Amino acid sequence: MTAPRVLLLEAAGPESMALAATAADRGYQVHSATQPATQLTYSPDLNTLLSGCVLTDFSRPDTAIRDIVEYARRTGVAALLTVNEYLTPLLARACAALGLPGNDPARADAARNKAAMHRAFARHGVTAPTTLVVDDEDQLRRLLAAGRIAFPCVIKPADGAGSTGVTIAHTAAAAIPAWHAARATQRMYGMAGDRRVLVQDYVAGTEYSIESLTQHGRTTHLCATAKTVTLGAYPVEVGHSLPAAMPPAAEKAVHHQVERAIAAAGIRNGASHTEMMLTPDGHCTVIEIGARIGAGHIGALIQHALGIDPWTALWDIALGQPADLTATRHDHATVRFLTTPHTGHLLAVTGLPEPGPHIPQVRLRAAIGDQVEPTRANRSRLGHLIVTGPDATAVDRHAERLLARITIHIAPSPSPRRSPARPHRPRRMTDDRSLRPRTPLPRTRTGSDNRGGRVRRPVPRRGSPPRVQPRLPSRRPRTAPGRRALLLPVRRPAAPHRRRPGPHRGQHPGRPRMRTRWPRPVAGPHRPRPTGRHRLLTRRRRPSPTPCHHPGSRRPRPLRGR
Repeated sequence: MTAPRVLLLEAAGPESMALAATAADRGYQVHSATQPATQLTYSPDLNTLLSGCVLTDFSRPDTAIRDIVEYARRTGVAALLTVNEYLTPLLARACAALGLPGNDPARADAARNKAAMHRAFARHGVTAPTTLVVDDEDQLRRLLAAGRIAFPCVIKPADGAGSTGVTIAHTAAAAIPAWHAARATQRMYGMAGDRRVLVQDYVAGTEYSIESLTQHGRTTHLCATAKTVTLGAYPVEVGHSLPAAMPPAAEKAVHHQVERAIAAAGIRNGASHTEMMLTPDGHCTVIEIGARIGAGHIGALIQHALGIDPWTALWDIALGQPADLTATRHDHATVRFLTTPHTGHLLAVTGLPEPGPHIPQVRLRAAIGDQVEPTRANRSRLGHLIVTGPDATAVDRHAERLLARITIHIAPSPSPRRSPARPHRPRRMTDDRSLRPRTPLPRTRTGSDNRGGRVRRPVPRRGSPPRVQPRLPSRRPRTAPGRRALLLPVRRPAAPHRRRPGPHRGQHPGRPRMRTRWPRPVAGPHRPRPTGRHRLLTRRRRPSPTPCHHPGSRRPRPLRGR
């Protein structure tokens, strides 16, 4: 007899790997439908389990369904299955096209798109939080102005998954950036997602998830899972414990609401993962539902705690065979995830326990050297450990002790490199205080002034007109009233043969010296006084004729008459 051929929509991931390994152990020929880029990431162990692969483009649903159906008919596939939430609508439509057991294709989007999900909940009488679907920011601002949004509230994308883009907003000021964060969430496989955002009332209570399997419309609830969720604005699940005990009356009410949610989502053959909140008074509120088995190693916890093999049961349901859901154990199991509040590169993880009888799994998801970040979604978790035992309290305490011994070493990411600071130079300002292009400073040479000091004198080029800069008003006077401060680099004659004859080889005593006026200096904490190249000379408004002396002399000489 030929072994059945089964097709797995996307074989990447821990749950998909468990499904592929279970099918291979039962002698099935396992095939995979994936994208070319994702196939390159398959591990060697996964490639050895696969007998074939069809490459398609999940971002184009019609093309993907056509490729999957043609490949299934050509190879004689007897069952289709997936644990990827993004691919559950494709699975329902492909099973309907092939005539295989699956979910209702007409309501497949209600198990994926949360806006359609809550419309279906309202039609089937499912107790759910008040939900507003926001199309744009203007609509959100109008709702905030009208007081229709109660705080705190939960803001999340309409078709997100894995807690990506989910924010708890406590004020109206936090709602706007939370809406933008939800809208900017990237979808898997480059799918064109729903850009709408959901704003839900925050429900206080204890969070649980109900793990169920449905075959031919009949649902069996395997167990309830207690959640450990981070506090703050970004709720992320960092621990699961099952089976979680509930009061009998509360458990009955929970199962009743979950079965309504399963019917509303059109789940007829397959797993379901229903998240709900239970208040202290026993009131149950369904948050959302997924047409898949719970992620975060919930399937492994069911196997270790109850002895039920959920992977075998899923293949039996997909093949149309009776599924054995009888519990053979009555233990407890919990998983704790490794997270970090810091951003940087992973250097090492120390203190990890060794796997043993009560610690079946210890795995590090992130590799040494990877970039890590604070946990804002399930994909930010670095690893996990699973602890089992006969007592629920003892199992949780053991897991917390093991988690406390683990140290995660992070190298902080370097800050963005900045260009070295340039030395500050005084800026020339126009009358309206606007910047203007800088004028190159003239060449200078050292000479003596009329007081016996040294000064840098500009040297004009031959044949060029003297460079005269207009004097500009300063922001505030730097000298006493009645006096003004000017930068007066003294300009010497262009050539020796053009000098006017005089008794001291300088300019004629009766003629004032030529000066080039520079912008008035503006001193202060951001504009230091210029030094070196120019000398600050203080003169009265009507200076007397400038005395002249020999340039090489250190002592001024008396003036001579004509």
